[in-house]
Amino acid sequence: MINLYHMIAIVCVAVVTYLARYLPLRYGHKITRIERVSHILRNCTIAIIASLVALSLVPSYLSHNIDIVVPTTLGVIISVVLARRLRNVGIVAVIGLLTYLAAYSLLKCIVL
Repeated sequence: MINLYHMIAIVCVAVVTYLARYLPLRYGHKITRIERVSHILRNCTIAIIASLVALSLVPSYLSHNIDIVVPTTLGVIISVVLARRLRNVGIVAVIGLLTYLAAYSLLKCIVL
């Protein structure tokens, strides 16, 4: 069964993410003169991505399952450290995912 609130949230996030990318491309030459607006638009997309990641982590931590919490925490820590150094969201996401998978696999081997 499809939850209507989830569908509305997905559509809203998609629209905001699209506008955060479209508006600077379409009207960037006009609004870059205003320093505050330019600063907000530069940081808007990464803030949206960060909020989506944070919301996706909440169920992991609410589960109180050590098999999920430990790999998630390691993935987040590695991702935050690398994000400060690399400044490339794609590479950070891949390395964070690989860290999570490695920690999850290792924890499963230790527990079994």
